[in-house]
Amino acid sequence: ELAEIRERGWSMDDGEGEANLICYGMPVLSKDGRCICALSVSGLQQIMIDRREEFFEALKDGVKSLEIYSELVEEYVGMYNGLKL
Repeated sequence: ELAEIRERGWSMDDGEGEANLICYGMPVLSKDGRCICALSVSGLQQIMIDRREEFFEALKDGVKSLEIYSELVEEYVGMYNGLKL
């Protein structure tokens, strides 16, 4: 499953954690291609299905914005977790 997710560039939780909810997620990559964090959006199943393309576009835009500042994001995530990534 992880290979599929890497290939398509997004993941989905379809009610696995909470019934009637869907979550779409996309990785935020560093300049050298490492995943430094992820961006996701969750909502009621029917809304998420009906407006999937809108949510994907919003996620892609958000990921692009975060990747522009990937060095700062990586530093912040590392500080937040008490780690050096």
